[in-house]
Amino acid sequence: MRLLRIPKPFDHPDWIFEPKMDGFRALAHVKGHHSTLISRNGHIFKSWPQLAQEIAHSVRAHSAILDGEICCLNPDGTATSGICCSDGSGRSSSPSTCWRLMGRTSGPQPLRARKIALRRIMPWVESRLRYLDHIERRGVDLFRIACERDLEEIVGKWVGGSYVSGPRTTSWVKIKKQ
Repeated sequence: MRLLRIPKPFDHPDWIFEPKMDGFRALAHVKGHHSTLISRNGHIFKSWPQLAQEIAHSVRAHSAILDGEICCLNPDGTATSGICCSDGSGRSSSPSTCWRLMGRTSGPQPLRARKIALRRIMPWVESRLRYLDHIERRGVDLFRIACERDLEEIVGKWVGGSYVSGPRTTSWVKIKKQ
């Protein structure tokens, strides 16, 4: 899903809100004990083979497509700049902390059903594969907290929306600091 940028945060009972992670957007295609990490432009990430393997062994499903970001986390759970996943020469190295999921499993179900399905397949043990939780209705509050913690953006998602790849839709929005 591509995010549509809007100018101001809002509250709404049919929306959930999440912090926007500052990392590399990726899909993890899991099949058996193998996982492939694919960029939003369709390129295979080859720089993180250990992360791909860990995702395949951590997820509690034989087959899944996970939409998330490869990022490095600070001790408080906020993401650091994506640059920490680079060795400084432009080549990528292993992310130091984790993969945060943004809520997609394969299928056309509404968001709430996908988040429930996603939660069920998350690992029971410590892993770099993490579930990104959300808050319901209160985008204004989350945006205020994001600004206080010096985060760039939050994401709003309509709970009745289906996952649609391709063009931007009004089902997923980002609200960025001015």
